[in-house]
Amino acid sequence: MKAISIIKSNPKNFRILLFSVAVIISLTANLSLWSQPSCGNTNMGTISPSCGNWNTASYSAGTMPYWSFTATAGYSYQFSLCPHSGGTEDSYLHLYDASYNQVWTADDNGIFSYCSSVEASGTWTCTTSGTYYISASHYSCSNINYAGSLRYMYFQGPLNSLGTITPTTSWQNANYSASEISYWTFSATSGTIYDFSFCANSEDSYLRIYDASWTQVASADDYGVHCSGSVAASISWTAPSTGTFYIVGNHYSCSGWQNASYLQYKYQSSCITPGTPTSLSGSGTGTTTASLLWAAGSPVGSATVTYYWNLYTSGGTSVTSGNTTGTSATVSGLTCGSSYYFTVYAYTSCNSTSSSTATSGTFSTSACPVPGCGNTNMGTISFSSCSPQDVSYTSGTIPYWSFTASAGTTYNFTLGGQNSEDSYLHLYDSGLTEVDSNDDYGPFYAGTPSSLSYTCPVSGTYYISACHYTCTAFSNSSYMTYWSTSASYGSSSLTTITPATSWQNEAYSSGSMYLYQFAATSGTVYDFSLCDNSDSEDSYLRIYNSTYDLQFSNDDSGPWCTGLPSSASWTAPSSANYIIEISHLGCSGFTNSGNLAYKYVDPCTTSGTPTSLSGSGTGTTTASISWAAGSPAGSATITYYWNFYTSGGTSVTSGNTTGTSATVSGLTCGSSYYFTVYAYTSCNGTSSSTATSGTFSTSACPVPGCGNTNMGTISFSSCSPQDVSYTSGTIPYWSFTASAGTTYNFTLGGQSSEDSYLHLYDSGLTEVASNDDYGPFYSGTPSSLSYTCSVSGTYYITACHFTCTAFSNSSYMTYWSTSASYGSSSLTTITPTTSWQNEAYSSGSMYLYQFAATAGTVYDFSLCDNLRRLIFKNLQFYLRPAIFK
Repeated sequence: MKAISIIKSNPKNFRILLFSVAVIISLTANLSLWSQPSCGNTNMGTISPSCGNWNTASYSAGTMPYWSFTATAGYSYQFSLCPHSGGTEDSYLHLYDASYNQVWTADDNGIFSYCSSVEASGTWTCTTSGTYYISASHYSCSNINYAGSLRYMYFQGPLNSLGTITPTTSWQNANYSASEISYWTFSATSGTIYDFSFCANSEDSYLRIYDASWTQVASADDYGVHCSGSVAASISWTAPSTGTFYIVGNHYSCSGWQNASYLQYKYQSSCITPGTPTSLSGSGTGTTTASLLWAAGSPVGSATVTYYWNLYTSGGTSVTSGNTTGTSATVSGLTCGSSYYFTVYAYTSCNSTSSSTATSGTFSTSACPVPGCGNTNMGTISFSSCSPQDVSYTSGTIPYWSFTASAGTTYNFTLGGQNSEDSYLHLYDSGLTEVDSNDDYGPFYAGTPSSLSYTCPVSGTYYISACHYTCTAFSNSSYMTYWSTSASYGSSSLTTITPATSWQNEAYSSGSMYLYQFAATSGTVYDFSLCDNSDSEDSYLRIYNSTYDLQFSNDDSGPWCTGLPSSASWTAPSSANYIIEISHLGCSGFTNSGNLAYKYVDPCTTSGTPTSLSGSGTGTTTASISWAAGSPAGSATITYYWNFYTSGGTSVTSGNTTGTSATVSGLTCGSSYYFTVYAYTSCNGTSSSTATSGTFSTSACPVPGCGNTNMGTISFSSCSPQDVSYTSGTIPYWSFTASAGTTYNFTLGGQSSEDSYLHLYDSGLTEVASNDDYGPFYSGTPSSLSYTCSVSGTYYITACHFTCTAFSNSSYMTYWSTSASYGSSSLTTITPTTSWQNEAYSSGSMYLYQFAATAGTVYDFSLCDNLRRLIFKNLQFYLRPAIFK
């Protein structure tokens, strides 16, 4: 037998040569003593490391435990024996390959020994994929003193320490290289926010943060807080405690970097929430202004502190609000002689927290000035450019309002539309000197209610008062409407325009805005156009009701012109007076002079359902139908759509008309019909409901001299024979419409050998043609007939047994039309032979020939003899004998 060599390495190598089977069996029994690492005596099984997160495997005191695991070339594996349950241990790590050759050890001061310097930990990068063993022992190869746990994990690349970083409040950079798993050490303070970013690298990165024990406490993959891209990792992380931490970066999710780049890092300043503001104080500084003061709370707060304040009437109604980084604010637009209070709280930007809200005591603005005509202060009003607003007053008062005016701006007021009371408006400056007034027929209303437009010459506070004529309290409660404009109106009284169905013009001048009043009818369309003005004029058009509530507006590209000039087609929602305002864009005066064009469109009314439907037969094949317009009749063009049916509901024909009657033809004699009709309105595309008539009949069917069974009407197809059936025991007849010059052809031959007869009658039932035997289409007793019509009209064809008796058999008649007559009154027979023969024919006619044929025989026919300049031509024909193989 062959010698067997067994090699055992560490602590000694030796070889034993065995030559007998008995010795081999003996040593096999003891081979398990050497199947373990040299520094390991307790097999703890297999471990499977995870990427980036510790797994643990427990062991007992008094052993040298070891574990097997599968490693991949290029991956780095991390191991740590810290902590131990019984105390600090001078531990040691040994790593072996599959043959138990030691390939790596770790003793003191490893990268993961956060417990003490003598506890073993470290990182190992695999060079060859395969099975490996990791063992734990007391230094240097003795049993462990205390029970504990092996911690283990891996990364898909070498774990490379890049030293310690020290974040500051501004961004810094730390470089790293491709292929590695990079990590940095840093010290963090509890509660401080630390920012880390791999945004400088475009690759799909991953970020992990570990505490001092290398336990993962945070991670970031895509869509971080600092990168605009989706795959670069970044994070804003708040330290949970003070101590040492590690940041690890790599390509997603566990592999080494693909590119070299750098980590960006910083920390955010600590944030302190401010205390509640104190020492709140408010005071009126005039009739409409006040000053608000407060002091910072304790603590003051860190980073930027913003104070948010709200001002209320003494009754708790919110007036205005604002914010400031200071400790005071000025408020305007208040009401004279009124009480207020305010609240304020502090907001910290660094952590988005706020203090509690503090509330001030009440304070008042200065007493109200009283205009010469006014007894009830209604507060302050604020104007909106070209947007009318309303402010109420009550009966029994002479109300007045203050407002701030700017020089050059026009301020407009009206008491019209909403109240027919004979009212009066007075306008005062800040010194309570009356500067304008109006009684009747002002610029915005054409009656006794007052309206006023005032262009301010000097900026400041003004007062507007409203009263019954001339300075007495109102009899009714109502409201005043007010707005501002950038230019004055071109007329001191309201101009009335009257639209017609054709365009009219109203001239206007540059520098002003214009208002016009017009009466409108509900549903009517009104057209307005400023297209007459230069294309450079950016005009604007508004329509108000009589109380100046906006109904419609248009700026550019209206229905009547493109570009900047304004135009409109507007449908009045109700019958009333309306106002149209025209101006340059932005509520300004026109740059150029021009014309406002205006008109209205005839209103559109949907027609009611037609009534009085009546139908009557006017002949055997014609009828007249009529109806009356519905209520309302409808406007613009009304079209009536009718449909004609048999009494059984089969559609016959249809049509439309703008009248109220129609004529129908092509009907069947002695038949019942009805019709429906509805009205369509062209101006708005709507229709009435459909009305249905009663039934009516055409005249009784005429009976030819030879005929007893009306089979209805037949229609001819040119050169395409058709069939129509009849039954035994009848003398059938059919009507048809014939056109002069057309030839109509009939045959009873071929389908039945019965001795038949054909009679043809005109519309007056006068016989115009007949045939008994040997007609143009059959050479026996069955009848055939060809008739060229001389006068267009209705004709009747009858079929019977000779001469005018009922058929003995059921069969059918064949019929067709041709554009020319046939050249022979009887069917011509030709007899093909094996050589060409000729049958002459003449111009102007069609021809038919009968021949006897044998199954399987080929028959040749030729019209090749027909040349352009020949007058007479020939049909050539012959038979070709069949050839049998």
